[in-house]
Amino acid sequence: MTESLVSQIVIGDSVGFFKIEQNGKGCSNKEAFDKTEYLEAVKKRLTSSPSILSTELGTSRRSVYRFMKRYPDVVAEAKEVLKQIGEAEYSINLNSFENFKQIPSVQRWAEMYERKLVGETKIKARLRALWYMCNHLRVHPMKCSPEQVSKVIVEMRDKTFRGEQPPKGLSYYSQREAWRGYFQMIRGVPGQVMSDLGVDAMASHGSGKYSKQRLTQAQREQFRQGLLELCRNPKNHFNYNHYLEGLAAAKFMYYTGTRRAATCNIDFQNCRFELTPDLWMIEITDKGRRGGIKWEKVLIGHALDEMKDYIAERFKITEDLETEVPKIKALFPSYYGKENLMSSAYRQAFKAVGVRITIPVHIFRHTFAQDCLDATDWKYEMVATLGGWKNTYILKKHYGEMGRAPKLRGLRAAMGLPTEVVSKELKW
Repeated sequence: MTESLVSQIVIGDSVGFFKIEQNGKGCSNKEAFDKTEYLEAVKKRLTSSPSILSTELGTSRRSVYRFMKRYPDVVAEAKEVLKQIGEAEYSINLNSFENFKQIPSVQRWAEMYERKLVGETKIKARLRALWYMCNHLRVHPMKCSPEQVSKVIVEMRDKTFRGEQPPKGLSYYSQREAWRGYFQMIRGVPGQVMSDLGVDAMASHGSGKYSKQRLTQAQREQFRQGLLELCRNPKNHFNYNHYLEGLAAAKFMYYTGTRRAATCNIDFQNCRFELTPDLWMIEITDKGRRGGIKWEKVLIGHALDEMKDYIAERFKITEDLETEVPKIKALFPSYYGKENLMSSAYRQAFKAVGVRITIPVHIFRHTFAQDCLDATDWKYEMVATLGGWKNTYILKKHYGEMGRAPKLRGLRAAMGLPTEVVSKELKW
């Protein structure tokens, strides 16, 4: 034989599929699978897609295609298996959220997000978004087509949902985010296909609506007073430690631009430290929307002084601060893993002093962006690096373009002309 031949053997009910090379020996076991293995792969991945099954079986797509062409009876059996699983899972698992979470493909999807270090609250929100859509369409998640889902999402985006408001639980942003992830990670649908259907990965409709909100220095002082009153009132479930930690966390977010989840979950046992008496550099994991991104947060000057004062009072450390600090576990223990508790405390604090804020925690990141841009004379790259933005696009789009004055100062410096010195500070 001058060419490789495709052969088959039958042992009982098991169909074997492999290649015989010119020397008569079979190739690697990786390219061999039988009927039982094929059906098990179909059940595990809940699909008959050759691309996905080839990965599960450890072989090539061509081998799977050949197998399916040679054994249409096995393919028909696989389709029947999928139909039965789908019908059973639909009737059993879509009637409650707890049951829905037990669907194998949904569990695998959640596990993938956990490996990407996406926060538990965010994962649960995305799971619930899937459940709402499946209930609306009355379709199992493995049977939802990209076209079905995208039609509803585009209607929400364009606010043309059959002339009415979408049913409860169907919001444009949460649905778009959840289904892009599910189709890409579980169903193997390319992101470009989803974008072509209108379910893109760009900023959501209305993004940046509150980005121009910021707290003035006077409002930050009002917040401090409101938080103190809230935590001193015996009628509330807060105590003085909630005040100390809540204020210090707000200052940390203001001086570093850190998001709420990453701030609440600062665990010194998982951080990389660089500590000197005049500089602290803490590497944290930002559990934001995409998750798993590490940023170096720098504390110097009065920002560092205020953090040292907080730690000394909260943890009763008065000597050898740089030696003792790494022994602390959670930087803000009362709020560790409790993002919603922090939001509740901040919201009540602002309300108590009459400051109307739509985003009571994230407002400190917004304030950092605007104050730090102003204090650095609009050095976008520097602020993006300090605050934890991947690029300067969001800063420019949502927090303001550079004005005429800093442009002229930069041009004068570039031309070697005398330049006015502008002194501004990033100070609480």
